[in-house]
Amino acid sequence: MDDTRMRSRRRAIWLAWGAIGGVVVFNLGWLLAGALQGGSYSVASHDVSDLGALTARFPWVMLTAQVIAGTLIIAFALFALGPALAVPGRGPALERRTGGGYLQRSAIVLVSVGVASHRIQRGSRDRRC
Repeated sequence: MDDTRMRSRRRAIWLAWGAIGGVVVFNLGWLLAGALQGGSYSVASHDVSDLGALTARFPWVMLTAQVIAGTLIIAFALFALGPALAVPGRGPALERRTGGGYLQRSAIVLVSVGVASHRIQRGSRDRRC
């Protein structure tokens, strides 16, 4: 294997571990935010989004976990999964219709919701925002 392919393979492996780490960060954020919420939050009867709501005690925990997880998954989808699914001569259009494209878009939504929710949280406390 030549040096370029070896570096590309190593990068893909690190990005895959990053995506797995993103899922772990999201779940740890969920558990931590749920524990910090106290007895008023139940995994069985409440949505995970309740932990990032304006009425949550520590919404920044869940929102931070969302942004980190989404960013790591986007990096994996763009720089590892997308090139791996690319078909020579067919261009990036095929990749947008495959799992790589769907993963990219879902992770972008995850990050966007986290960032937007943080801005809403900040704006509710400080009217100058």
